[in-house]
Amino acid sequence: MVQGRAMSDTAALRRQLLHLVLAGPPLPRTTIAELCRESSWELPSECTMVALRAPVAELVQAGLDRDVLADLSLPQPHLLIPGPLTAERLAMLEAALAGTPAVVGLTVPPPQAAHSIRWARRVLQLIDDGVVPDAPLVRCEEHLTTLWLLSDPALVHHLAARELAPLDGLSGSRRDRLIETLRVHVSTRAPAEQVGEMLGVHAQTVRYRLRNLDNHFGDRLLDPDHRFALEAVLRSLHLREGKRKD
Repeated sequence: MVQGRAMSDTAALRRQLLHLVLAGPPLPRTTIAELCRESSWELPSECTMVALRAPVAELVQAGLDRDVLADLSLPQPHLLIPGPLTAERLAMLEAALAGTPAVVGLTVPPPQAAHSIRWARRVLQLIDDGVVPDAPLVRCEEHLTTLWLLSDPALVHHLAARELAPLDGLSGSRRDRLIETLRVHVSTRAPAEQVGEMLGVHAQTVRYRLRNLDNHFGDRLLDPDHRFALEAVLRSLHLREGKRKD
């Protein structure tokens, strides 16, 4: 009973330690150092956060390496793995989770752990939204561009309104066709024949649409800043539209 109570106390200390790490920066160094001593845990130079989908089976805790910090309580269970996700750590994680969906965040210094878990949880949400493909274990690092493009939907809406304003006077279907052609054109820099193949239309149709776009946008399509903003907006809209169509 004494041993069980000691293990329970250690687990509570480590959960408190995990909460403090995620509360930074700045990390409360003195408090963390004291908790590390009391719980026999060493603060690593890097850590990998893992967001889990609730509910989490009780068996998950038993399968984790002893130095992994865990809070498996609702509504947002998560783990802190010291260091990078090596092959050994990955095998441990997959065995412990036993199919529980999870997203592995970026490996970062402890003061940035809150960012890592925030990004991982955002990817979990994007999986629920149908934007990111589902899998038992998803790596955040494989979806960084999507994370960035969809990080602030309200801002994307305003940026899209500004950058696509030259097309505001067009009817809905015509505007949509030109926007889709513009998206493929600015993102691929491909000739009309290739753009046509991607869109499923004749190359002559693409050339006609591109002339229309030149008439509406003028020199804006030649300006590097506007082209970059347009590409970012169009990619963001495409990701969101893809979700709606599914």
